[in-house]
Amino acid sequence: MSEKAPLILHGNSYDNADLYYATNFLISENVLCIVTSEKTILVTSEMEKGRAREESKVDEVLTAKDIGLKEELDELEKEERKVRIIEKVVEVHTSSDRIQVGKDFPVGVYRELKNDVKVTEGPFTEQRAVKDEEEIEKIKEVQSAASEAILAAKKVLQDSEVREGKLFYEDKVLTQGRVKKIILHSLLENNCSCKELIVSSGNESSTPHKTGTEEKVLEPNTPIIVDVFPFNKNSRYHGDMTRTFVKGEVPEKVDDMHKAVLEAQRRALEVLKPGTKASDVDKAVCQLLEDKGYSTRLDDSSEAEFKHSTGHGIGLEVHERPRVGKGVDYELRQGNVLAVEPGLYNEVGVRVEDLVVVKENGPEVIKQTDRSLQV
Repeated sequence: MSEKAPLILHGNSYDNADLYYATNFLISENVLCIVTSEKTILVTSEMEKGRAREESKVDEVLTAKDIGLKEELDELEKEERKVRIIEKVVEVHTSSDRIQVGKDFPVGVYRELKNDVKVTEGPFTEQRAVKDEEEIEKIKEVQSAASEAILAAKKVLQDSEVREGKLFYEDKVLTQGRVKKIILHSLLENNCSCKELIVSSGNESSTPHKTGTEEKVLEPNTPIIVDVFPFNKNSRYHGDMTRTFVKGEVPEKVDDMHKAVLEAQRRALEVLKPGTKASDVDKAVCQLLEDKGYSTRLDDSSEAEFKHSTGHGIGLEVHERPRVGKGVDYELRQGNVLAVEPGLYNEVGVRVEDLVVVKENGPEVIKQTDRSLQV
């Protein structure tokens, strides 16, 4: 049997989730990681060598000096150095004449490699889709931070006053941007951050990923969608939670939409178990909403009131495999962690999202948080 082609990863582990998954080492400068059938090797600068050996989970940490290339590399350009290091490490540590690289691998380096190179789509996609207990605990930690941030936003809405059709908080108009700052402050207190978050309201809420603006003032008697998907600065794992609020009187139509979305989420949880196809979960949610008179993607309508998939995997990235949507044949496995987020959108929008762990006997909701609509 021929030896499996080694996998070459390149980049910094703050931005490259696969690199962090392979090394468990946070570094802001670009490094090379070579994953062979026998070991995982990390090639760093001399300055980072000691820290990498202490903090990473790789089998071996090398530098250009360690592999006998320091003098040679001094004469080469930056991209040529990477090529030479890869070729040398592969030559010494494997007998394969082929290598694999990720789709985000530098094109310039790829072109210069003498090896037979195969570009692979998401080298750790399958492994990352199933979380072990340590990963699940990391996700639970950041989901708790997401819950606190959501509740902080809710508390501001509760404490706000309605004046002339606008919300005021501490005698100042309450804007989407101000709520975002409160959310980000809460996350920071839990060592978390969020590259983007959603605070949309009124007619804007009818667009699922409308993020909101700094200046828009929140209004009563209309939906306010708050969607927080933070990551922990140390573990790098993500959480994801969405709640829909109405300050003041809840329009009957919005109340009906919210009840339908909650029931759709409960329906998803009823069918989420190992062996179930992700598409069947999505279909069950769509069917329930259709039965309640809402249009969904079941009929391929571009005007569907349920516009997006039922959910997605989550981990080192906020969207990972498996996607819980139409046509996804992935069979759910114990250890999948999924965001379940049914929503309805017409003149306004309503969405509720929670994370669940797929377990042998059904799903476990991570961090039960109040789903009440009215504040």
